[in-house]
Amino acid sequence: MGPFLQFRVWLRDTPGIELRAWTALGVVLCLLGIWAFAPEHDHGPSADRVEGAVAAGASRDGGGASPAAATGAGGTMNATASASSPASTIANPGTGAAGQAGGAPAARAGGTSGGPAASGGATGATAAGGGSSPLTATDRGVTANSIKVGFTIYSLAGLDQAGLAVGLRGDMSQAIDAFVDDANKNGGVNGREIVAVKRKVDATNVTDQRQKCLEFTEAEGVFSVMDYGTYTVAATRGCITVEHKTPLFTWKVGTAEEIRRAAPYQISMSKDDNRRTKDMVAAAQAAGSFDAAKGFTKLGLLTDSCVPEAIDAADGLKAYLRAAGITSWSEYRLDCDVSAQQRGASQAVLQHRRDGVSHVMVAASPIGAAAYFNAAQSQGWKPAYIVSDFQNHTLDTAGQLYNEDQFDGVRAESQWYHGDPTKVPEVQACSKILTDHGLPPITSFRTDVEVATVCENFKLFLAAARRVGPNLTRAALGGAIPASGDVRGSYTELAHFGDADKFTGGDTLEPVEWRRSCKCWVELGPYHPAYG
Repeated sequence: MGPFLQFRVWLRDTPGIELRAWTALGVVLCLLGIWAFAPEHDHGPSADRVEGAVAAGASRDGGGASPAAATGAGGTMNATASASSPASTIANPGTGAAGQAGGAPAARAGGTSGGPAASGGATGATAAGGGSSPLTATDRGVTANSIKVGFTIYSLAGLDQAGLAVGLRGDMSQAIDAFVDDANKNGGVNGREIVAVKRKVDATNVTDQRQKCLEFTEAEGVFSVMDYGTYTVAATRGCITVEHKTPLFTWKVGTAEEIRRAAPYQISMSKDDNRRTKDMVAAAQAAGSFDAAKGFTKLGLLTDSCVPEAIDAADGLKAYLRAAGITSWSEYRLDCDVSAQQRGASQAVLQHRRDGVSHVMVAASPIGAAAYFNAAQSQGWKPAYIVSDFQNHTLDTAGQLYNEDQFDGVRAESQWYHGDPTKVPEVQACSKILTDHGLPPITSFRTDVEVATVCENFKLFLAAARRVGPNLTRAALGGAIPASGDVRGSYTELAHFGDADKFTGGDTLEPVEWRRSCKCWVELGPYHPAYG
């Protein structure tokens, strides 16, 4: 029985009180990429199993809006990074990817982006595409006067059918139209009008993810794809980037090795999973979490089998722990199945208590983490917890699920914004586009995270595409990303590009604390260069 069917069976059989507690998972899964439903090591169905369906109905949007043409084009932005060696000094913020890519990130200034990434509207398009030579078709999806770009719309069809509501705004199709229209009114991509191809993609269904990949790349022939986090496993992301050589701008970017295999097509303002594990270890070391004088005796690891490459690889969690001087630990690895994670949590707590663990580093999915916190509370045990952006525990939506008695006061460091989004200049710019088109502004990183992420991805795409000039190709677009410089995001604080093989961002971190009073992460500030 697969994880999706098991989850539905669990929903049917769970007693009412437990079901109400776990209903919160719908929100968490919506914003965290649904690791438990679509494990990273799941390679999904083969192309042969879906090509027939695509051929029969390639023009369908999977329940979303039909492909829509907009009138104009414009924008700009950047993002990316690869994991650095664990042999480097992880306790020094200046020695992470940000330092390697050209020193510490510049101090934050007003405006929507900094560095060479910025190009201003029609002026940027004219500068990049000036000259008297007429434009011609240069690649798949690129004609003399248009460029076809795919946009995913996040769907949780499996959870919707189970009656679990999610908290994202419901006007993403209109928001995409607004971003595209604004870009087109500002000159397009070097004079080419952007045509949006929209598809709803089920983040709980790898078959649907692959089908929509084939619709985007083979049936519609898009030039690039903008994604929030609907492609939840390496295989479906690889359908776009590795199989079809199509630039994918996504929040859920995968592991460092996955990005290397897909280069130069897998791109993100956020950092890869391996760099996130480096941040977790280095931040814990800097905070004194491994200091015996501060109560440290033994480390417990709570991991799962969803993303083993970020745990066991040479640039993974365990390698960074060894580099920090931690040579032994008590590890409990949960399975990547939803119900199995719930069942295994109690045993994990028992093992850690038996082994004399004082600190638990949480590197499992939010589902497994929530079950662990509940089990620890029921056993009357509360260790010190170490969490991070890895597995997205620093999202407010994850905190809604966690046991308040266990999680209150937990500190971490995060690459993403928290608090009031209306104070962020890049969010203000995205919101103005929305309100100019009669749509609500961005007011909450919990409900508006999808639209904020799509806005920053699209701006990054526009910047790189304009930089390429009139002879626009997919390979040239990917190759332009490392030349983007410093890019400020509307959800990720900073992406620094400068290295030839760097395709992810997340190059600053901010200390945050989870508080019971608001059930949210509170910014402690300021941002500093990331470790990884």
